[in-house]
Amino acid sequence: MDVIEAIKTRQSIRAFKPDPLPRALLEKVMEISLHSPSGSNMQPWSFVVVGGEQMEEMKQALVERTRSGAQWAADFPLPAPDGVLRERRRKVMGQMYDSLGIARHDQAGKDRWWEVMDRFFEAPNGIILCLEKSLMPFHLIDAGLILQTLMLAAHNYGLGTCVIYRGVIYPDILRKMFDIPDSKVLVSAVAIGYPNAKAPVNQFRSSREPMDSLVKWYGV
Repeated sequence: MDVIEAIKTRQSIRAFKPDPLPRALLEKVMEISLHSPSGSNMQPWSFVVVGGEQMEEMKQALVERTRSGAQWAADFPLPAPDGVLRERRRKVMGQMYDSLGIARHDQAGKDRWWEVMDRFFEAPNGIILCLEKSLMPFHLIDAGLILQTLMLAAHNYGLGTCVIYRGVIYPDILRKMFDIPDSKVLVSAVAIGYPNAKAPVNQFRSSREPMDSLVKWYGV
């Protein structure tokens, strides 16, 4: 797949087929991802790739913690955007809920959907990205770089992905299940699998702002 085509056609997938991915295919995606650049080539990342029974156990543990009403305890907080950034987020969330048939004030419907997120949108596999805590926050730049590389590599092989912050909001669960040391920060999770092309939630596409509103030019 041409790299420009991959960038333009990649989208966040929020409904997956149940078919588990072959380990050989996951290894291809991860091997390509590890070519991502990083500051001073420190490659500060590490990954946990999950599937099978462990994937189901993780999903269920996250759902149960959510149902308990526990406070989020992610290794770094979710920002509270304001102004135009808040409006952009509100717009895409509205599009997503519309595709799911969830009304604006249907809190029960939203709660059910959040549990679907806890279950990695029923993807058969998940990936957890960690960074060395001693290098935070600067090397979050590297996290963004390798997440994009991973998603494009997966797209090349006909796979869908979605970055899921909710996947790491209870890091103690993941640390215990996957022996992740306290020296690492859990940055994000990624759902990965074969896209369910017929699912309504995969039909909408988020828009992008026009270049003139985001880019300033000087001397060119």
